Amino acid sequence: MLDGKRTDTDMPEDHISFIPAGASFTGWLNRPVDFVCLYFTPSALTAAAGEEAMVAAKSEIRPVLGVQSPTLCRLARALHSDAVQGHPYGKGLGESIFVSMAALLVNDGRIVSQKLYRERIGDRRIRRTLDYIHAHLDQEIDVGSIAAAATTSPYHLSRTFRSALGCSIWQYVSRNRVQLATGLMKDSALTLAQVASMSGFESYSTFAATFKADRGVSPARFRSGL
Repeated sequence: MLDGKRTDTDMPEDHISFIPAGASFTGWLNRPVDFVCLYFTPSALTAAAGEEAMVAAKSEIRPVLGVQSPTLCRLARALHSDAVQGHPYGKGLGESIFVSMAALLVNDGRIVSQKLYRERIGDRRIRRTLDYIHAHLDQEIDVGSIAAAATTSPYHLSRTFRSALGCSIWQYVSRNRVQLATGLMKDSALTLAQVASMSGFESYSTFAATFKADRGVSPARFRSGL
């Protein structure tokens, strides 16, 4: 149970979980699992990633369980190894590793969410709609589930959403899934097919077409410029 919601995961290799301070968590393991626990404060993340990246976007870490992130896992293992060995190369190595982790974290929309999207939205149903969309961008969602979260009908929600944001619900979802994908592309250990799936796209072809329509270049060309 993570913040009152049941979440199942078999904790495969190269998956990572984040439990912010104040979030409740209860879990059971049915097999031996090797894992590393890393504790850090929001101020440490802000200092490592840069105040502009965290504060200007009003970012916050959201509770997530078992998301695939090979490079973050590799860096966490390196940080753990450095600490266990007593920092043989000096504490600067550990600080450098954490800075690299912070840079990946603030660009991973599955873990660090930005609350700017809620500003200047007075309608509580639209705010609930946006919260639901951003919490489920990497999952399969439909208008019915979005409307249920907003406690309104799909028809009424579609009209009020377009009036408030100037685009359809699916245009908004697609645009933000592309934004999520651009952050995930910075993890060089992920293939573009993995990025597509982890960003909520049903297929790579859908991802490629949506990405090019939004950014004007293919995902591969965009990534080559990072």
